[in-house]
Amino acid sequence: MMKKYWLMLEAYVFIWKRKSGILIYNTLSGKGYTYKSTPKIDAIISELQDKRNLYCTTINSFDLENPDVSRFIQSLRDTFSGNIINCSLFPQKPVVFIPESNIGDQLSRELELSYNPHIFGENILKNLTDLTIKLTGECNHDCRYCKDLAKQTLFCRKSEGILSIEKIESIFRQLSHSSIFDINFIGGNILSYPYWFDLMEIIKEHSCNFNFYINYLDFYNPELKKKLPFLKQKNCHLKILVDCHEIKIDDFTIIDIFSDLNVEYMLIVSDRINYEKCLSISENNGIRSQIIPFFLNDNLDFFRDFVYLNNDDILSTPWKKNQIFANQEVNVTDFGKLFIDSTGYIYSNLNFPPAGNLNDEIKEIIYNQMNGEGSWLRTRSQQKPCNECLYCDICPPLSNYEIAIGKANLCHINEM
Repeated sequence: MMKKYWLMLEAYVFIWKRKSGILIYNTLSGKGYTYKSTPKIDAIISELQDKRNLYCTTINSFDLENPDVSRFIQSLRDTFSGNIINCSLFPQKPVVFIPESNIGDQLSRELELSYNPHIFGENILKNLTDLTIKLTGECNHDCRYCKDLAKQTLFCRKSEGILSIEKIESIFRQLSHSSIFDINFIGGNILSYPYWFDLMEIIKEHSCNFNFYINYLDFYNPELKKKLPFLKQKNCHLKILVDCHEIKIDDFTIIDIFSDLNVEYMLIVSDRINYEKCLSISENNGIRSQIIPFFLNDNLDFFRDFVYLNNDDILSTPWKKNQIFANQEVNVTDFGKLFIDSTGYIYSNLNFPPAGNLNDEIKEIIYNQMNGEGSWLRTRSQQKPCNECLYCDICPPLSNYEIAIGKANLCHINEM
């Protein structure tokens, strides 16, 4: 007599199917597993993906004699991603809650609520988590890649404009109902900002993290010793920008004046030699640092070696359920972030047109971002060839590197 079995997936498992194969991702273990597509396995996967079946379908003993099916089910059991249960022992169909994102619905509800003038500010501002304020564009240097660096990573940039302290005060008043976690101050050279001491008085009243970005080239500035002591409070952090195209990394020295400050070095590299030197300096000196690749038109091989991902990188990256949901709906790199330029223009991303200016209310700019303008909602599912890739939803979100290089798939993916 042919036996019947319930085949079920666990509620913490995601499943995707493309022409190239099948991907099972287990958020409990933080690992993904791929399988070759066959007619019989495809039929089973289609049943499991049907929401009406609630991650559960039936198979029989004849199906289990199929080597591909048998190996697939054994793999599910070995990785704690699924199981089979004899229907005679458990006649009632198991119910599994399918992992399904409600982030899109939440965004829609927030946009609907935002039409209510009484709760507009309080509700919509909670989506702002990270704000960068360019205090001044003034700078005495003429760095080779000044205009390009700031479009790939958070870096100083020489330009026009100085924000008045009145505009800074207005910005902080508008943030009273936000969930802001980080405020970044950047230049030009922020040590030349004429309202520095007034700014220090303003930030004393706020508890979020304040990050001050200063170029390594400016640490001989006579204003340094007068202004840096104000950064000793625990929620202030100093980010030292080191562009290895302007500073020979062999001449780089750790500046010991900062021993009592929260300091992190941001090391910009575009080739293997400088990458390895920066890695050695960081390890040998025990400093907090980030090594940040910088794309030039002639260093794509460096990016292929150090930035591009392969199958193993992606499959072994731990993702929680809510992180995968977020990846499907929003751009986690940009979502919740705004950049206020020293000219008064406001951006969601410097590679995109301005989202507004300081004459606009910040809450209106946030509303427009959540409604699809700008960069907050750009996902891989909107980009070719990523939207056809098996790994689309568990790949890191689109960054500025994809824009600089001019392609979405910065990877060595060899699909099945």
